[in-house]
Amino acid sequence: MPNHTERIILIESLSEFLQSTVGHKLEISESITHDTQRGHDRHCSTQSCIQFSVENFQWTISGGNLIISGPKPTQYSISTGQLSSVEIQNNYAKITERFEAHTERLTTFKLLSS
Repeated sequence: MPNHTERIILIESLSEFLQSTVGHKLEISESITHDTQRGHDRHCSTQSCIQFSVENFQWTISGGNLIISGPKPTQYSISTGQLSSVEIQNNYAKITERFEAHTERLTTFKLLSS
C-alpha cells in the first residue's frame, strides 16, 4: 500500500483524469477478486462493465470517495482510502483498490468520445 504522500499523488492524478471525463462518454470495467494471489481470472472474480456519458465529478470529504455520475441514477465511486495503484494514459486510467488481504477491485476507465 502507498504511504500518505504517495496516496495524495495517486488521488490528485486520478481526480484530474476523472474531471477531464465530464461531458464525455466513458466505459468502466471492473473486476473484484477474493483471491489476489490468483488475480482476476474467472474462477475467483466477478466482472462488470458499464458505459455512460459523464455529467458530474465530485470528491466527498466524508468517506473520501471520488464519484462520477451520469444520467440519474447512474454513478460510480472509488474509495480513496483503499487506493493501492493508479496508472493513467491519454484516454484511460487503471486503478486498484485493496479492501482486505485477499480482496481487491481492479477498475479501468476508458474514454470513448472526446
